[in-house]
Amino acid sequence: MSIESVAEVLYKKKQRGRLYRYWSTMGFIFQIVRDIDPKLRVVIDTFTLLGLLYSTKLVFGLFLTAFNGFRVHLWSRVWKIDLRTRYGEWAVITGATDGIGLEYARALAKRGLSLILVGRNEVKLARVKTELSGITSVVTIVADLNSDDPSLYERISTDIDGTNRDIGLLFNNAGVMYDSPNRFMDQPEDKVWQHVRVNIAAVLMMTRAVLPGMIKRRRGLIINMSSIAAYKPLPLMGVYSASKVFVEWFSKTLEIEYKSYNIEVQTLMPSYISTKLTSFSDLLQKPSIAFPSAETFTGNAIATIGRSNNTTGYWSHGLQHFLTDCEPKATDAMDLRKMPPEDQLNLCRKYFYIGFACLPFLWLVNSVWFFRSAFLSAADQPNRKPIQQYVIFSMIGTTVWTVALIAWITTFQLKRAEWEATGDHLSFNIPRGIP
Repeated sequence: MSIESVAEVLYKKKQRGRLYRYWSTMGFIFQIVRDIDPKLRVVIDTFTLLGLLYSTKLVFGLFLTAFNGFRVHLWSRVWKIDLRTRYGEWAVITGATDGIGLEYARALAKRGLSLILVGRNEVKLARVKTELSGITSVVTIVADLNSDDPSLYERISTDIDGTNRDIGLLFNNAGVMYDSPNRFMDQPEDKVWQHVRVNIAAVLMMTRAVLPGMIKRRRGLIINMSSIAAYKPLPLMGVYSASKVFVEWFSKTLEIEYKSYNIEVQTLMPSYISTKLTSFSDLLQKPSIAFPSAETFTGNAIATIGRSNNTTGYWSHGLQHFLTDCEPKATDAMDLRKMPPEDQLNLCRKYFYIGFACLPFLWLVNSVWFFRSAFLSAADQPNRKPIQQYVIFSMIGTTVWTVALIAWITTFQLKRAEWEATGDHLSFNIPRGIP
């Protein structure tokens, strides 16, 4: 059916003034083009079809994203999986004395799993063991994963599987981050090696320690801690960002290689979490919806086990990932962190105030346009009440621009955290007037 036919049907049967005006205008434009060269009809119809297919793809993708978010972050909290039956009796956790590792240990203990906790601080390990021994069996292994001694992992492997335990779950949680964001050559060399040993080598060698037993028993789960920093390059934290990309790709290949053995591999890719790793930023140390505490994050993330092989672990972090995907690629090229600190602050303020001012202006233009359309359509359709139509259109417009304003503020809040995190050492602070 041609554009003109659609316009006629809308005019005769539907009598929708504004929609009819739009389609009739488009049909008039296309008709002029066709009159110039009838052969262009095929081209126009082709582009119309492509536009329809692309719009369908976008709508379907948005629906699928929303459905997966509901399934992973909400439904999983209601319909829980018996981890002990599905994977095995024992769970191995690295970096288990603080933050996310400690909260995972507590949560898994409550789910009935026995624990093997790996950490470098003997005192903290003893304290955690005392806390959890009343709930489940706990074994501790003192090991500093920031070591280049190959015999370290031979000892860990012997301690883990020496008594032929049913190891069903490995959580490679141990990780390091820069003390403060900085350029690559401004970071100490030992800090770079620490990222390689803890964030990369430890993941590989701990996996080799438990994987043979999982293959033999033909079941198991490996959880590797990556980061949202793996989605896009993170200047001033380049080695950390790159190490998390490594973890993501290693997890994906491992999952494919051992899927036939019924071994699952989950990659956690959270955004900022209020732990000691983010102590360089005052903003990130205050738990909130965008930056949850380790306990809040773990409560959501542990429910995603068996539901998703690649997840942010927390619902608001999933929203952050979605917004990051919607962010134009051009924003990577004009990265704030490549600018002097005073320019960072000025551009940050400029972005926010321009955006905050433009959205109400666009809403006003939107309302005026609907008001005009309502009265113009009333001239063609005397039976329609223009005020009633204007109110309906205005409600729709107000809803759209309110959602847009909320999305803008949310995006800015996430950007502000990123800017502060990477510019705190440059005395980069956002005024309190900005949300």
